[in-house]
Amino acid sequence: MGSTLTINGGEISNNSVGSYGDGGGINAHDSVVVIKDAEIIDNTGDNLGGGINIMQRECPEDKTKLIINNGTIKGNRVRNFGAGIAIQRKISEFTITGGVLLKIRLMYQVAAIKAAVYIVLTETHSQ
Repeated sequence: MGSTLTINGGEISNNSVGSYGDGGGINAHDSVVVIKDAEIIDNTGDNLGGGINIMQRECPEDKTKLIINNGTIKGNRVRNFGAGIAIQRKISEFTITGGVLLKIRLMYQVAAIKAAVYIVLTETHSQ
């Protein structure tokens, strides 16, 4: 929890996750993910995030971030939502500066709006 992943250059490609798995290329929970001048290509997720899945689970919202500077996210696939990027719950920062997000594919036809980037914000309230 609360870790930081920094990728400067390079490529994450041709990875996959099994049944109901999230984040074929990167699956990060309660973390800061910084991608600069790197490629996330041709990865496969089953449930959420073919290329990248990020989720705030237990740590405070301000500790979970996805920052992409001049990255390329392409050719990733997913069965359900967010072939390129899936963001689950509230995170404190989601930034894409420059870069390319293209050639996103779904394994099954789902609404195209959910193909490239899928964001679901949920809050749980207890009484």
